[in-house]
Amino acid sequence: MELAGPVLDVVLPVYGLIAAGWAAHRAGLIADEDVRRFTDFTFRVFVPAQLFLAMARTDFGTLQAGVPTAYFGAALAIFGTVVAVRWRSVPPVRAAVEGLAASFSNTVMIGIPLVTLGWGESALAMLLSIVALHSLLLLTTATFVFEIAAATGAPLVAVGRALRSSVLHPVILPIIAGAAWSALALPLPAPAQATLGLLAAAASPLCLVLLGASLGRDGLRTGLRPALAMSALKLLAFPVLAAAIGRFVLGLEPLALTVVILTAALPIGANVFLFAQRYRSDTASIAAAVVWSTLLAAPILAVLLPLLPVPPR
Repeated sequence: MELAGPVLDVVLPVYGLIAAGWAAHRAGLIADEDVRRFTDFTFRVFVPAQLFLAMARTDFGTLQAGVPTAYFGAALAIFGTVVAVRWRSVPPVRAAVEGLAASFSNTVMIGIPLVTLGWGESALAMLLSIVALHSLLLLTTATFVFEIAAATGAPLVAVGRALRSSVLHPVILPIIAGAAWSALALPLPAPAQATLGLLAAAASPLCLVLLGASLGRDGLRTGLRPALAMSALKLLAFPVLAAAIGRFVLGLEPLALTVVILTAALPIGANVFLFAQRYRSDTASIAAAVVWSTLLAAPILAVLLPLLPVPPR
């Protein structure tokens, strides 16, 4: 199956949502202060619903170990390296945001349809093992680093504040609650599931629209160098490291290795922009990085697809 066309079919709606936000800002329909308020509202209402529902629906007993181990081994290595390298040269919160951008994939809006189109249900099941742990591992780790970076005072006091803030955080709290719900095998009442589903469905599109509105103010050239650096780490360094871990450390079979590499090569997820906006750090370059990585992903994926261990069908 030739996936060059379907790749565009998958990423064009992402471009469209970003463009809608940009146009709304340029037309004066949404002001800068509105972007900040809507971003905070999305972070506190829609994203928690999305995270809780994802965790509550996950059967952790059936997850395959090899695929997420390779993927998150590479992701956490990239995140930690960027934070360590940038920590002394930029504000710590900015270092953490850049680390998350270099390691957080758009697994839902782009990854799921792309894998389903090219490799079918077996590969999708492997991808979902990554999706299920994506927020639990990456966002939880990143949130704690953000809170440490933002905390003030003596080291022990700062760590205590960061731990308290992390547990009550609108990202970590729903992840913990959803994981506990799954572990207890509790059914979600139909009305609650429907309500959470509607809230969750709005999270990713709203992130992209708000990101586009932010670009209406700052443009793609603001913070261009760090944006391109984050895009290069995400689209090139991350998949290379994930491939090395999957192939030479874990010895994954070809289809599993394909899913790991492809997922690592996806563009930056829009949720990173919400973190940048929440912590008032590097919003212009993060917004540009999400857009540039999405623009560059189409040609990079077109080159990568035939080189994968299992090419698309």
